[in-house]
Amino acid sequence: MASLTHVRMFCEHGWKKITALEAAAKFPERVQAKSGIFMCDLCHQYVYFSGPGVQTRHFGHSKDDDKSCPERANVIVGIDCSGTNHDLPIRLCITASDFELELGLLPIPEAILRNLQDQTIQISSGQKDGNPMVYRLKERLQENMITYVPIRGTPLPEYHIELSCGKHSAFSHWPEWIRGIYPTGTLFDTVSRKKIPYDADIQVGKPYYLLCAGSNWCTCKSISQQRICSKLFGGSYWYLYQITAVTLDEEAARFFLALHCRLTDQPISIQPIWPIYVESPYVIRHNSREMVFFVQGDVDTKCFPDAYLKCQRLSECNALEYIPCHGRQQLVLIGHSYLLRGQEFWRRLKYTYLWQEPLNVVTPEPAVTVTDIAGRTVLPGIANKLPPRHILCIQTPYDGTVVVKRKGCILERRRLNAETSSKIDSLQFDCEIHIFQGLDCVWSVLYQREYEKGGQSERQILTRLQKAEGYLVAVPHARGAAVKWLKPYPQIKQWLYQQIRAGHMPESAYWEFTQFIRNISE
Repeated sequence: MASLTHVRMFCEHGWKKITALEAAAKFPERVQAKSGIFMCDLCHQYVYFSGPGVQTRHFGHSKDDDKSCPERANVIVGIDCSGTNHDLPIRLCITASDFELELGLLPIPEAILRNLQDQTIQISSGQKDGNPMVYRLKERLQENMITYVPIRGTPLPEYHIELSCGKHSAFSHWPEWIRGIYPTGTLFDTVSRKKIPYDADIQVGKPYYLLCAGSNWCTCKSISQQRICSKLFGGSYWYLYQITAVTLDEEAARFFLALHCRLTDQPISIQPIWPIYVESPYVIRHNSREMVFFVQGDVDTKCFPDAYLKCQRLSECNALEYIPCHGRQQLVLIGHSYLLRGQEFWRRLKYTYLWQEPLNVVTPEPAVTVTDIAGRTVLPGIANKLPPRHILCIQTPYDGTVVVKRKGCILERRRLNAETSSKIDSLQFDCEIHIFQGLDCVWSVLYQREYEKGGQSERQILTRLQKAEGYLVAVPHARGAAVKWLKPYPQIKQWLYQQIRAGHMPESAYWEFTQFIRNISE
């Protein structure tokens, strides 16, 4: 008897692939399907492993199992067969005591968006007696971003999408139907509030929303669960919970497997690392013939139109993928690959579109909030007065880093957590504070004593400039324009000419000289 070829076993980090030969080495006797040790990777049903005997040891479905498993059925069901047939995002909108569902329409190129006329999109259950939702694309679609439209009525397991313009090339990446909300339970991410894809990885310790029809309290001790709200649809209540897998064990893994998700402490991810790009949801804009991605997890990578991918394996679950970009639009996706009856089929988990175009878009810097202890905004630049109690409060929209220097030497380097206030205290004159988001310095201030105009000693100023230390910074020749203010200060003027010829000066000297010129030029 032929063995099932796509089987997984629960191991240390989650569900891992296993062959009949590997299983035979671990289990000398027959393993029943009800034991829950082995799981069919295609239909998520538990399977048995035959014992030793006349037949070769093999995996198989029990007679009472659902017959729709793609590996045993005559028709491929429940698995994607083409590269472009993927889901559109569905997200939750949650209020204090209510929730709504929205469907996300992926962006289309700007030139096509401007030429839209009266084309409409219809979202329905696919049944003739249904109540479809119709939206005008020109009124709804937004440029360069996902557009979310409301989904009214009882949540459906499947939504059909029909365009009045037919299969227009501009909407080639919009599927004809998508998976919806299963009454037995559908998971959503608590941050983005987007629906978790079918067969996706669920991370231990991370909270998720669970939407289901009827009360579905879990008795598993490894999962914490809290009811948020409920809503009546067509005579039946739907409930919204927040659940979290506290530990990684078989009981918790089986709970999420019933929701068609896999519990793991090594979730999948795909991250572009080269070249420079501009990213928006599901779209990466770049201007290169090749992109490099870091892929984490037990998954495969594909791109459409089909192209040769070069993979550099870093470890068992980590790899670098080199993706050639020959056209303006390239679909890149990661998921699970299956070979069934001589054909390759896919179940995709994450995807993104590569748009090859000139990068003439300027992304604004993140809005960093810096205040004193009394809540007053502190502006970047050079300050001649220390804040009250010598304290600054910093809040950033993303994770970042703050670096505190004094006279060119780093006193402190601290991590900043998103949306969390951090305090910098014990500030003194000659201190510099630099706030970084990624590699970009988005805010900085230097606390410098104010010079008294006309009461400055050239010798004192020159001594500080000559003794300055710290990293060397470039001095542009344009800085020589400051000599027009240095007629009363011949020694400082000579020092400036020396720095311009050298092409650099200590960082603290640069700040000192900049403040000096600012004061004498006012």
